[in-house]
Amino acid sequence: MARGYGVTIVDGEGAAGPVKIIFTLLKRRDLSGIVDLINEVNPKAFYSVEDVRFAKEAIFPPASPGQKKLYWQFFRMDRKRK
Repeated sequence: MARGYGVTIVDGEGAAGPVKIIFTLLKRRDLSGIVDLINEVNPKAFYSVEDVRFAKEAIFPPASPGQKKLYWQFFRMDRKRK
């Protein structure tokens, strides 16, 4: 896990050879910090950002003290789509 986020890593093959494909779910407000981390680790990294409307399960960093974040409730298995 990177910074408390769950990640899935897949080996892939790009035009220039082997690559790692990394999938993670994060809150939109955390995107700029993760993009900064990507650029710090690999300034030439290719990344794509997609809008996720529904996910069965996810791992998020723990909420800061005083914040009432119920990530598990948002990503419950029985969440009904509108």
